[in-house]
Amino acid sequence: MRVLALYLKEFIEKRVNGRKQVVACMPGTDRSICKALQLKGHKVTKLAYTPGKSIKLDKKYDVIFNLCDGLEDDNEFVEFQVLKGVEKTGIPFTGNSLKTIKLCNDKRRIKQVLVKKGISTPNFQVFKSFEQKLRSDMHFPLIVKPVCADAAVGIYADSVVNNEKQLRQRIKRVLERHEQPAALVSEYIEGRDLIIPVMGKRKIKVLDPTELRYLRSFCKRPKILSYAAKWHKSKPIYKDSITLVKNADRRFSKNELRKVKSAAAAAYRAVGCSGYATVDARLDKQGNVFVIEVNPNCWIGPKSDTALSLKKNYCVDYPDMIDKIVKIAVRK
Repeated sequence: MRVLALYLKEFIEKRVNGRKQVVACMPGTDRSICKALQLKGHKVTKLAYTPGKSIKLDKKYDVIFNLCDGLEDDNEFVEFQVLKGVEKTGIPFTGNSLKTIKLCNDKRRIKQVLVKKGISTPNFQVFKSFEQKLRSDMHFPLIVKPVCADAAVGIYADSVVNNEKQLRQRIKRVLERHEQPAALVSEYIEGRDLIIPVMGKRKIKVLDPTELRYLRSFCKRPKILSYAAKWHKSKPIYKDSITLVKNADRRFSKNELRKVKSAAAAAYRAVGCSGYATVDARLDKQGNVFVIEVNPNCWIGPKSDTALSLKKNYCVDYPDMIDKIVKIAVRK
């Protein structure tokens, strides 16, 4: 197929003729995806999206591979611009719709949809001010997050709180330091931390969940994936948060695995996903599954949860995964 790979430029510092310069380039994950597409026989054209400009294309492409997930410049609203332009072309595109991306960018709205659909999610309250009263049905410990952020932005090792004083401090930090319209406060669920990849449009495939295990550094702190634990490779908490991929049938009972996959499928459909996503969930000691959030157009690099689960559990290699995403996009 004729594939247009639409991406956002990444700006990195490099030495050019002995001088440090900021150079624009294609992100590494995007290059991996383009290589995978070519290995599967697709004719790939690369196009860097310029924020603020409309996307003008002819109809010579069979599909647009949307690589603009907003992470390159930490501006998710660029992703909205891209999708608006992509949808106007009328060409099939990978990933999810603008409507779904906008919904899932707002954690408050995800929660509201999950509750409306009867999908179990931790009890929550939205705070527009750190002085707002805590509802009587909210029970400590609580976790405080930005209402509109992803990739663990705004989540710290001390984001789990045990009293009102800590709660007010964390809400204030989210509102002021991260310039958020509101803070999402949820009851903290002690349990197994799961990421469940899901793919498909009308017919969906829920993959075996990957599981985050927290080692020595987390002995005296809540087991959450903070921004530092997710991205700061030099820190002990990064090294002590490991991902288990294989042997889901050994890590879970049949009933647990069924409940986890069922909850992920329900959440995926509830928010209108139609390409690929991961669902974050917690499994407590009583076997209850709580959906935390849904991540449409999640990272799909070679070491992503989706790629690892497919390779380790289903013997599907990376080029085949990328090819599958293309086929989902063009499927009516």
